[in-house]
Amino acid sequence: MNIVIMGIYLVFTTTVAAIVAALNVNIARRMTGYKDSKLGCLIQHIIIGFLQCHMNYFLCGVFISNQCKIFYLKPFNKRIKFLANDGKYLDAQPGFLLALHTWGRNLSLHPHIHCLISHGGLDDNELWVVPKKDILFPAKVMMKIFRGKFLALLKTEFTSDQLPFLKNLYQTDWVVHCCKPYRDGASVAGYIARYMRGGALKNGQLIGAKERIAFSYKSHQTGKRERLALLPDDFIKRLLQHVPLKGKPTVRCYGLYHPTKELSLNEARDQLGQEWITYPIEFDWAGWLKDTQPKKCVLCVEKAEKFKTK
Repeated sequence: MNIVIMGIYLVFTTTVAAIVAALNVNIARRMTGYKDSKLGCLIQHIIIGFLQCHMNYFLCGVFISNQCKIFYLKPFNKRIKFLANDGKYLDAQPGFLLALHTWGRNLSLHPHIHCLISHGGLDDNELWVVPKKDILFPAKVMMKIFRGKFLALLKTEFTSDQLPFLKNLYQTDWVVHCCKPYRDGASVAGYIARYMRGGALKNGQLIGAKERIAFSYKSHQTGKRERLALLPDDFIKRLLQHVPLKGKPTVRCYGLYHPTKELSLNEARDQLGQEWITYPIEFDWAGWLKDTQPKKCVLCVEKAEKFKTK
């Protein structure tokens, strides 16, 4: 029995390691792009805990089965842009990064979104403006908007009979935490990158695999290192619920940080006294090979000619 479990464990962890390696490349690339293009202004860190409202087992199932339609970054991108365009807050286009983080330290389901947003933006006249208040958006307003959007998406996927408690969720306060603005957004991005790179479980946390697969983690409640041992099936289920779906990145840049907004970003950087940035042009291998002569390897042709003469 131990040999079977060990085999499952080794195959599974090897497969997950390959997935994690691919995720590391994606997260590192996006975080590096953010650090390189970061605007020289205050940065607001907002944490949107859209499932922390007394989450029950049913909502856990909703998250796992409907990640593609409900729980990725596009709906939150639209809501943030909506708030930024409101004259009461900014009335301009900021630059912001969104990162979807789904796990607790013990691999529990704890989905929330980190938002790093510039404390200012470009208005319609391409002029840099700052928020009217120290905090960019009121937490209460964000809570209501994100809650409403999330529950509206739930309505499109389930009938009222399937969601008998939906009305109660409209009355429940959700958790939206607004940190005080930071002067160095790169340090906050570095913290998020370190936490997300490698996925929900790092190799150093694994302790062993006998009848159960055991790993260690630092508890938020006690502040100490604790140990958790799970049956192989439970371990696999708990870990796989944090693997993102294909084509759904967990880190994305929007607003002035989007690659299509290079000119606007540079205009903002110029007004903030920063140098312009340029995005590197990717090398077109297919085009290069098509236009390059000869189309065959010179060495191979020489060997072929020598072979014919013999």
